[in-house]
Amino acid sequence: MMRIIVCIGLIIGAFSVLAGQVVNQPADSLRKQLLVAREDTNKVLLYIALGQQYEDSKVDSAIHFFRKAGELSEKIKFVKGTLKYLANYTNVLNRQGKYAESLRLNQKAVAIAQKNNLKLETAKAYANLAASYQYQDEIEKSLDYYLKASSIFEDLKFDTGLYVMYANLCALYGDNLHQYENALLYADKAIVLARKQNNKLGIASVQINKSTVLNRQRKFDEALKALEEGYAIGKEQKNLYLQLVSLSIMGDMHLKRRQYTKIIPVAEEMLKLAKEMGDVEGQSLALGGLASAYLHAKEYQKAKQYAVKSLELSRNNNMRDIWMKKAWLLADIELALGNVKAYEDLSAEADSLDEVVLNEKMRKNIQELEAKYEATKKENRIKQLQKEKEIQILSIRQKNILNYVFIGAISILLVLGFLFYRNTRTQKIISQQTEKLQEQRIRELEQAQQLLAVNSMLQGQEAERSRLAKDLHDGLGGMLSSIKLSLSDMKGDMILSEQNAASFSRAVEQLDDTIRELRRVAHSMMPEALVRFGLVRALQGFCNDLGRSAHLSIDLQTIGLEDRLDSSTEIIVYRIVQELLNNIVKHASATEVLVQIARAENDLNLTVEDNGKGFDTSGSYQGIGLSNIRSRVEYLNGNLEIQSSPGTGTSVNIDFTLKS
Repeated sequence: MMRIIVCIGLIIGAFSVLAGQVVNQPADSLRKQLLVAREDTNKVLLYIALGQQYEDSKVDSAIHFFRKAGELSEKIKFVKGTLKYLANYTNVLNRQGKYAESLRLNQKAVAIAQKNNLKLETAKAYANLAASYQYQDEIEKSLDYYLKASSIFEDLKFDTGLYVMYANLCALYGDNLHQYENALLYADKAIVLARKQNNKLGIASVQINKSTVLNRQRKFDEALKALEEGYAIGKEQKNLYLQLVSLSIMGDMHLKRRQYTKIIPVAEEMLKLAKEMGDVEGQSLALGGLASAYLHAKEYQKAKQYAVKSLELSRNNNMRDIWMKKAWLLADIELALGNVKAYEDLSAEADSLDEVVLNEKMRKNIQELEAKYEATKKENRIKQLQKEKEIQILSIRQKNILNYVFIGAISILLVLGFLFYRNTRTQKIISQQTEKLQEQRIRELEQAQQLLAVNSMLQGQEAERSRLAKDLHDGLGGMLSSIKLSLSDMKGDMILSEQNAASFSRAVEQLDDTIRELRRVAHSMMPEALVRFGLVRALQGFCNDLGRSAHLSIDLQTIGLEDRLDSSTEIIVYRIVQELLNNIVKHASATEVLVQIARAENDLNLTVEDNGKGFDTSGSYQGIGLSNIRSRVEYLNGNLEIQSSPGTGTSVNIDFTLKS
């Protein structure tokens, strides 16, 4: 079903006193006023108010009136009117999924507000820009602009703006950072402010976000309570968007509870609303929800009908993530119908989409590394040119001194002697500086070669991991899929008792779980969180997954890692922790593990302790895993210390000095 977090765009016009005089009037009344209005600021506000009246029901009409407001504002040089147009229009673009265009216009709004020294409008433009970055998954930039906007709102004691910031921080922590406790904290703060302002739509939006977070925590009763209030307000206010989001979360809750028959009416209502709003993504996901429900009800033809429509919408609109998921869904339906060739074609399509997404992320990471390397080379070249210029200046100065000596020698021998001494001293200084410069050039060349070697090593490692992941996915995964098909074919030709048939079905389901687990392992070899969000987020995900699968309590503690490390250092530290934890799972028979990473300026300390069976450090314990760890520690010029004895567990301590 549909996965949506309501990101509340901060509409600048909504907080204008003048706009408040017209926004609550009926659309017909506003249209009559528009017919007799003069070409002034009041007419701009009428256009904005009319657009707001239609943005939840007739999107095309809303866009028309917002653009009219923008055109008139430009004509009469009404800066605040231009900002109101940009805020309202980008909010509509976000709802339509046109995030790139919305981002461009919000950047323009920030520039206009700053140029005209409009403090409050600048904060609102920051908030809108943060929402655009959040929609495009640029989380660091989004958080930065939310905090900038919050700081200004706090200075101005602007509670309405603070409510919006709290609401969007709830969405950011819940949907993007998966820090659910923080998300619920900001949700409750936002609800308090919204109730204080009697902002019903605001209450509904935050309650819907809160229900999404609770749903992910599988607190279904609390989630339903929050969702019911949000949906009721959406119905009361005739807000199609809030209704659509509410229905999507209801469908997701039914899916998690395996209540497939309840998905059908929810998805049908969702599809109706999405069509009315022109929401292509919502239509595709609603159709997919219907397909999933009918698949589990074993009405395969109906399931196929909806799955085909969902896949076509996502494919035609290049929604890759949804496209991939709906390709897998239709593949399962074709397999249930016995269409093996169609199943293989759709599986290949889904796999290729998955690989494209992974390759794009890897390519972006490599490009960033190359850019850093080129920037370092350029900086070193600039320093070299500056030093050459200093040498040239010294050489010119030397020539001038020689000229002075030649002229002074005719008249005064003392002056000649002094100048000769000065010339000799200057030559010595130049010679010393030249030697130093040559030595420094050699060091710079060595550093450049080391940078090139590191860059090549990182690319080679990631390429090899990608190849191994592909071999696992395409080789062993293909063999398991073939076994599944063979078992499915055998079932149709065999006569089984009810008990044996149930056992046979469970075996096929377990094989499905094995195939999914294989895909997860293959994809984990290039963790997405490490590339996008850094070391801390990647280790949190790895420790959580390993802890669940190995029945191991892993306590991850990080200190002083608010700022990201160099990308190559993050990769090496991640691999060291990964190897240590895998060794503990394989050999230690431990139940509890402590992983602590602490940074103080340029010093980084890594400690991994377990309560396992330990080993004798005086004996031979040079396995492949420990050898890999030692080589990585040596590469970072670190110091490795292992303390262990039989029956007392193991403590590994590693100290690094980071490059400044």
